[in-house]
Amino acid sequence: MNDSVKVIEFHFTFNETDKSKGAFSGTMTVNASDYGVMKANKRGSDEVLVFLNVPVTK
Repeated sequence: MNDSVKVIEFHFTFNETDKSKGAFSGTMTVNASDYGVMKANKRGSDEVLVFLNVPVTK
């Protein structure tokens, strides 16, 4: 994915664990071939599933 710059949308949710803590979390799928990692439609999947979990505090 070197030298690849693309604008993406990452949908996430916020889960509050108490008054001052919580976490943003979400998932997205990217095609590795869009970033030059694999050739499209080669044997195997070129989909990469990305998980994001960001804990936050006030």
